Amino acid sequence: MIITSLHIEDFRLFHKHDLKIGKYVTAIAGFNTTGKSTILGLLGHCGQLRGHRPLLHSRFRTELSEILKFSRKYDDTIDTTISFGDMPTTSHINYPSSLSYRSSWQKYPDGSPRYRILPKRTKYWKSNSKINWPTLYLGLGRLYPVGESVKVNKTKLAGVLSVYENEFILDNMTAILNASEKPKDFTALSIAETKNKKAIGVNTDNYDSQANSAGQDNLGQILMAILSFSRLKQELGTEWNGGLLLVDELDAALHPLAQNKLLDLIYKQAKDIGIQVVFTTHSLSLLEYLSKKTAYNSSTDINKYELVYIKKANGPLEIIQNPQFEVIYYDLMATYDEALAKRVTVFSEDEEARILVKKILEKFLHHITMLEASFGNDDLLKMLESDYYHFCNFVFIFDGDVPDTKIEACIRKAGVAELKCALKLPGGKRPEQVLWEYIDNMPPGHPFLQQGASRGISLTSLREQGPCSTKYNGLTEREKFKNWFKDNRNTIETVVDYWCKDNKEIVDHFVNEFVVTFNWIASRNFIPRIIV
Repeated sequence: MIITSLHIEDFRLFHKHDLKIGKYVTAIAGFNTTGKSTILGLLGHCGQLRGHRPLLHSRFRTELSEILKFSRKYDDTIDTTISFGDMPTTSHINYPSSLSYRSSWQKYPDGSPRYRILPKRTKYWKSNSKINWPTLYLGLGRLYPVGESVKVNKTKLAGVLSVYENEFILDNMTAILNASEKPKDFTALSIAETKNKKAIGVNTDNYDSQANSAGQDNLGQILMAILSFSRLKQELGTEWNGGLLLVDELDAALHPLAQNKLLDLIYKQAKDIGIQVVFTTHSLSLLEYLSKKTAYNSSTDINKYELVYIKKANGPLEIIQNPQFEVIYYDLMATYDEALAKRVTVFSEDEEARILVKKILEKFLHHITMLEASFGNDDLLKMLESDYYHFCNFVFIFDGDVPDTKIEACIRKAGVAELKCALKLPGGKRPEQVLWEYIDNMPPGHPFLQQGASRGISLTSLREQGPCSTKYNGLTEREKFKNWFKDNRNTIETVVDYWCKDNKEIVDHFVNEFVVTFNWIASRNFIPRIIV
């Protein structure tokens, strides 16, 4: 079982916000005070598993109240919904496909206020209890420096580690940190200052467990959490239905290469064990590394990785799913690049297509730059196939006669779910053929003919000068239409106005598709969106 999405209808900064959760790994990034830890708490609050213990912690359970402190003044209500997917089919436990939270202020026996967040009872979930699903939260309390503690205690793990588990810790501590020597063993530690600090320290020939760096400390706790889920899977056997590991500031005290290596390990372990890992981070290097893995994500399917970016630089809080790295960089750095303020470039096949595009998108021309060059549709498709990550930042408009089979083949070769940056002109044929057939089928009283009568324009004169006239004998069909368009460009540009009015339905559909495409590209490139 996995969490597929979180909808926050109303809680603190969030109002009608949605975010997708990756099947294995999800990163949440953004400025401080944008609610990243809140999201971790809301996700983890859904589940618990009694009767089993993690290696370092006391339980597989996450409480939102352990992550956030609540205000009687501001936290009157909470309205959120978690959706699940890949539901168990063999378990004797009935799991809901979604779980919604409600909240209320109550009192402890001593009369002090208590804020409770409980699942709503529904037709499919008739309990106020959490679902029977293990969650584990590693908060910032884990980062309390051992070296600054007054008293360090050696503690016991929840069970003796196997040879494999010991080697898993020592090998990965060495590989991820690029350590010059492999540790001999490790010791479980706690400190007097906080009950949240449960850690391990490695012992080498040169130092012991209490002299570990903050990076070693952080990494060791994350590795132990992963092992906790691996062991739990073995204990539960056929009753294993996955779990959720939440880590606040995954990158803390780790150098950039170590962060990337840790991410790769987390993905592999999440996939092998069958858990989800959701973490927050401010690391630009890690976000850049991750953004390359989410660049081709589907907007509808469940993806292996998800990158959720929260911003409020423009006023209201906004959640951007899988943005391009430049969007993250310029927002986190509170700066901008003039190059990114440019219009979106539009590729089209030829001049005939550009005339039609410019007329249809007339009110949006200040948002785009039409590239004045001609390409065969095969050339445009090859661009997308060869480097979709780069070329998906431009709009590609194909003639209406490009076969869907070509588009589908390009999608397969590019390794993506869909060509979000590509559109086909309306009409189903080459623009010049679409316009000629429109002219050839005009009724005698058409406004265009009436307006042009004083200049000798009639159906007869138009057909005499049409692509099928004798003046184009000896040319291929394509050449006939190209030459006809070139010879009658002024007249055709006037015709385009009438064609757009008479084909309003398909024109409006194309405009709507363009706006969706443009806004998708704009959101990835820190460009103002089109508001219609």
